[in-house]
Amino acid sequence: VMTLIGIIEGIIYLVKSQTDFEQLYVFNKREWF
Repeated sequence: VMTLIGIIEGIIYLVKSQTDFEQLYVFNKREWF
């Protein structure tokens, strides 16, 4: 059970980090251009 929770949290963390990074990148790109 702990392993399953760890895997799920890891996936959520990776997806959230990627989404936040893309939003920041797009936002900064709009500011620059």
